[in-house]
Amino acid sequence: MTQHGMPTGGTPRVDELSPLARALMARAGDDPGPLRLTQVRCKPGRGTVARLRPERGPHPGEEAGAAVWLSVEDYALPALRAASAPEPQGEVWGALEEAARVRLDDPGRRLVAVDAVPVRYKPGSRCVLRYRLHTEGGEAVTVFGKLFAEPLQAVAVDAITRRLHAEQAAGGEPPVVPRPLGAVEGAGLALTAAGAEGDGFLGPLHSGIRVLLPRRHHGADGVPSRALVAAAEAIGRLHRSGVGLRGGLGVVRTPAQEARRCLDRAALLGHYASALEPQIAAAAAGVAARLSAATCEATVPCHGGFKPSQLVYSAPDRVVLTDLDGICLADPALDLGYFLAYLRPLSVWTDRPAVATWFAFASACFLDAYARSMQRAGAPPHLVESSLRRVPLYEAALLLKIAARRPQRLNAPRAAELSATLDDIHLCLSATRRAA
Repeated sequence: MTQHGMPTGGTPRVDELSPLARALMARAGDDPGPLRLTQVRCKPGRGTVARLRPERGPHPGEEAGAAVWLSVEDYALPALRAASAPEPQGEVWGALEEAARVRLDDPGRRLVAVDAVPVRYKPGSRCVLRYRLHTEGGEAVTVFGKLFAEPLQAVAVDAITRRLHAEQAAGGEPPVVPRPLGAVEGAGLALTAAGAEGDGFLGPLHSGIRVLLPRRHHGADGVPSRALVAAAEAIGRLHRSGVGLRGGLGVVRTPAQEARRCLDRAALLGHYASALEPQIAAAAAGVAARLSAATCEATVPCHGGFKPSQLVYSAPDRVVLTDLDGICLADPALDLGYFLAYLRPLSVWTDRPAVATWFAFASACFLDAYARSMQRAGAPPHLVESSLRRVPLYEAALLLKIAARRPQRLNAPRAAELSATLDDIHLCLSATRRAA
């Protein structure tokens, strides 16, 4: 293992990961106490990522401040080492120094140190890194970098982010995409600012996962309405964009393609949960049939993977959309259904009526805000209403995706949870029938 002073040697067993992470953090002067292993994601020959959280305390708890990578040598992501530990005079270091100069509006500022922390890592595919850039004079700024296995994808993402940012800035409102800070083509790394444009970027930023968690202090019913409205308005602005999609981005995603993906995921999930295979197949067949028959009047620029983890908040009503590499031309209902599938707390499937009530209010708040923002912008009401009718269909398809991914990440299929998920998929299908 090698990462910020981690020891080298053989690959640890799963039961060794929690003590190892704690020992590493203690060495850095920050012992979090006992840790619980919550997820292991492994791809043979590509790498492994382990996620841990404090053994006691509220979920999800505070960020531990350390990541355990079992192999920083990801052969499908060859620039991972250079991006995660930039060296002075190197290509990545130079790009980060230029990013700091842009953010501090000081063309002569020098970079003296870089702290790189992996935020999300998909072995063999991509890695999101949070960089804390320490400059001469003591000021530090935070930027994000996304590393791709295909270097040209970083260039394409930087280009589309620039066009979207310029379009939105010209409209007189703060952009809802992060400010682009360049791409390192040789490494396949695209850099963006952290937080909304014009915000005090030295202040705290919060992931949508944390902002949108059910909490009592969000007001009646525990719904974070301001944050949900901001998310709905942000995705609505993307859907109304007139920017052309080029450079390998903007692939059209049709309902028929989503139907095929749905059946593929069901086959995979049935392998892990053979006892429920007939129910899984029946639910997937119902979703796929409805998707194959669905018609979309017009495709729009869509995020393609719109979920709370793709949102960064600098205030309850200030948000930016990140991870634009999946941008596509699709039915706007795809993004809306995607968001609701991932907004649903896991505890909604463990017989907690209060959480189910929270989700019902939260989803209604989000969809109502989206409809209002689109209608205020002049979108034809019948097109907005048509899109909203298809949302439960895409939501059902994405619930199946979530269910299929959990056992892949070394989590048990959890039969009771899977049965409840299938029930929710049938409820989504019933909602599309009622709306038709």
